[in-house]
Order: sequence, then structure tokens, then C-alpha cells
Amino acid sequence: MNDRLDKYFSGEMSTVEKTAFFQSLETDPEAKKEFARTKNALAISELIDRKEDEEKTIRGIREFDRRLGKRSERQFRINLLKYAAIALVLIAGSWFASQQYTRQQQKVLFTEINVPKGQRVNMTLADGTSVWLSPRSKIRIPNEFQGDNRTVELDGEGYFSVTKDPKRPFIVKTQQFNVEVLGTEFNVFAYTEIPRFETSLVEGSVLVYNKDNRNETIRLKPREKVSVINDIMVKSSSDFDNKDYLESGIFSFRAKPFVEILDCLSLWYNVRFKVTGTVALTQKISGKFRQSEEIEKILGALQNVYHFNFKRISENEFEIY
Repeated sequence: MNDRLDKYFSGEMSTVEKTAFFQSLETDPEAKKEFARTKNALAISELIDRKEDEEKTIRGIREFDRRLGKRSERQFRINLLKYAAIALVLIAGSWFASQQYTRQQQKVLFTEINVPKGQRVNMTLADGTSVWLSPRSKIRIPNEFQGDNRTVELDGEGYFSVTKDPKRPFIVKTQQFNVEVLGTEFNVFAYTEIPRFETSLVEGSVLVYNKDNRNETIRLKPREKVSVINDIMVKSSSDFDNKDYLESGIFSFRAKPFVEILDCLSLWYNVRFKVTGTVALTQKISGKFRQSEEIEKILGALQNVYHFNFKRISENEFEIY
């Protein structure tokens, strides 16, 4: 298994070998978990400036593999990869913090991951669920799902492709609203810094409810979304298209109010916008930009679809006029 993992992540596997590899993972739950942990460790390491740290960590894993016996090797490697994301962050000592602690009553281990501004993170959870996190998002996840549900806590924006499990619903908890599914694809926007909440469904079905009032519930069908307007959940049609965003980081939008674009930029890049003059914040615009670009370049691209001017007032503040 270790040889195939090394071959896959080094990019040396052919298409035929990849197909056989993924088929074998479906019949071996432990191998599937090990693959997910390895993917998470390497995904997070891509955020680290110093490449030698990533290489040092991978070399350390392989050295432990060589020294340990087959039985102890497998268990140790699984445990090591379970916390590899945290280890990489500690080595880097910079972009984001990863915290782990134990609930004494339940004795469940959790990891909290903070995504740096201007970056995105793709990770695979213990059940095989894939998550894309937008800049400055935080997620708190158990290292292993236990009990009768699979629950994570989100502060930010995440796109979830949930592994189906009819016996254990998958729940995304946010500050005020929860999203519950069995297996589907959906996007959640829920930063605690602003009151805006939105869930867009791509495939399957989701249930969105107010965690303080379970009677306030909305079930979505594909291409529908729920937003909060005047503290009330409202259902409407959705044109959420995630393909370019997930594959290349290109954020596209259609008929989106200018103020919502500014909100996203404010959250993703940790900047503030002071709007003056006659700029209409409710004006709906369409376009696209690459999320990893500098904030000035993104504002310049937006000027091509909506007339406004901007200038930097300070390191973290812009005037829009």
C-alpha cells in the first residue's frame, strides 16, 4: 500500500493504474482512510512557502516506514498521517494555526484548520467526503466520525462533496444555521464576520434549519439556494457553478450585487472598503476573476464590468468611489 501511495502522489501512476488503485480503496476502508490522510497532509503542505519543510516531513514518514515492522509500521503510519497536517504547520510556523484538543467526556480528537487569505484548501475527511475551503475559512473536524452522525463546524465558505451514508447524516454547523445531508454536493457561505448566510445545492438534497428553532426548516432541490433576508430564510433559484472555481480558483458570478462581491473580497483578503460618491452597491454585475490574484488586479478587472474608481487608503483599506 505504501509503495502505491508514493507512486500516486509522485505522479508516476498511469491512468489504468489509478483506476485499479481507486477500485482497491473502495474495498479496503483502512486503506481509504490512509489515502485521505496522506492527501490532506500534502494539500496543506502546498500552502507552505518553504518547500524543504514538506520534503523533510515526507522523508521522515518514509524513514519511519523503513524502520518499523510491517504491523507496527501500518498503525504508526496511520496515526502519523492523522496529525500530519498539524505537524507541517508547526514546522512552517507561519500561515495558519492548527489546533487539536480532547473533549474529556467523549474523548473525541478534533482538528481546527484556518485557511490563509488569498488561498484555498482541498481536503478529504475520514469518511471520504471532499471539502474545498475558501480563503480565511475555518473548519473544525473530528479525526474520526463517531456516533450516529458526521458533524463538522464551519466559519467561512466551503464546497462539500459528501460521501453517502444513509445511516449517518452529514451536518455542517454554522453560527446560526445547520445544513444536513446524507450524500450530495453543495456550497455553504457562512462567515461569522458578516450576517450573510447562503447555501447553494448542486446535486441531491439538503435540509437547512435554524439551530435555535428546528421548525424553521427549508429543503432544497438541485439549482436552488437558501439565503437569509431580514433574519428569515428564503428559498430561490441558484446559478452556482463551481467547476472553474474548484479546478483553477476562478471565481465566476452572474447578476450578483456589487456589495456581495465587495463582501467576498473583504473576507478573502482581510481588507475594508469605504464606499463614497454615487456608487450603487445594489447594482448587479457578472464576470469572473482568479481568486489568487492581488486585490488591486481584481478590482481592476471588476472595473471592466462596472464603472467605479478605487484607491488604497492604507494597507488594509480601500476607498470605492
